[in-house]
Amino acid sequence: MKADKIIKNAKIFTSDKDNPQATALVVKDGKFAYVGDESGLSDYDGEVTVTHMWIQDDADLNRFAKHGVIANYTPAWHNGNMGLGCEPSEFWPGIIGEERAKKMFRSKTVWDTGALVTWSSDDVNFGDFLSWNPYYGMEIGMTRWINEKTKAPEDQSTKGTLEPSCEKMSIEEMILGYTINGAKQLGIEASKGSIEVGKDADFLLFDTDLLTAEHEGFSHIMPREVYFSGKKME
Repeated sequence: MKADKIIKNAKIFTSDKDNPQATALVVKDGKFAYVGDESGLSDYDGEVTVTHMWIQDDADLNRFAKHGVIANYTPAWHNGNMGLGCEPSEFWPGIIGEERAKKMFRSKTVWDTGALVTWSSDDVNFGDFLSWNPYYGMEIGMTRWINEKTKAPEDQSTKGTLEPSCEKMSIEEMILGYTINGAKQLGIEASKGSIEVGKDADFLLFDTDLLTAEHEGFSHIMPREVYFSGKKME
């Protein structure tokens, strides 16, 4: 049975006189489906996510979809520079070898297997919030390089597309990965992640059409208005 939430290795006081303490519990459909110790968790499956996706062996590319494992990438890294101030085509072959350097960040391949792919950001270094910017992540995910139009420091520029170029994502895939797929990863897709009747009215308004905007320079896009639960944020 697929659980909505599994908690284990915890110290739980239940207020139940017949079972006053527990170390594990399972939530399903808004109710406790199991309360006890870890021995009773084998009947329940939780969501599993692999993060910081970088290089995958060819034999593993289909396994995410096969086993229902969520693949979480940091698209801001997909230029290969990764904030290191290096030229990827020159730097990585000497670090990880020629063959592996040509197989970095194969998110499109994993996506096309039917796996659930999500996007996120890495940590913030030295107060620089650039990698937290989803529009920067979208641009790099679509172009796999940092050019003169990208909203990024000059020392982060790269000479061209990080190979394999066939791993470039579409704008639709970038939006899905940041919205409904991310909501599914967090288990909140019933109320978040898409514009549907009955869901929380969280949405953005833009002056730019994201679906037709030029990919190079996409990182400069900003929403005109932001709404949470139908209320405009000031």
